[in-house]
Amino acid sequence: MKLENLKMFCLVVDEGSISQAARLSFLSQPAVTRQIHQLENYL
Repeated sequence: MKLENLKMFCLVVDEGSISQAARLSFLSQPAVTRQIHQLENYL
């Protein structure tokens, strides 16, 4: 498991949306979605 993926998941939960988490992380929404999918696949 990548720690970055878990941190991103926590940010999504805290912000309540993937798009807001992406904005705050200076990433695209698909990049954040990809990280969440990687975490889901691991779990």
